[in-house]
Amino acid sequence: REGDQAAWAALVERFQRLVYTVPRRMGLGEADAADVFQHVFSRLFESLARIEDPARIRAWLVTTARRESLRLVGEQARVVAVAGAPEGDDAY
Repeated sequence: REGDQAAWAALVERFQRLVYTVPRRMGLGEADAADVFQHVFSRLFESLARIEDPARIRAWLVTTARRESLRLVGEQARVVAVAGAPEGDDAY
């Protein structure tokens, strides 16, 4: 919270495996898992002042990673559905 870069690096290092594991267990590939990771830690950085209990950071990270992963899974499902749709007027 005080802008200590070493503390931030230690926080990221401590929880990086946990955050990366959530999207991988949900079936997302490495690139998507990396996107989730980046989004989660970006949101954490923005939300640090609002997190009152530091002991809750782990739960916050897991919840945020799960939500972001679900969002990506949903986006991919929509893309697959649209990509698999029949083309042309004769499809109807």
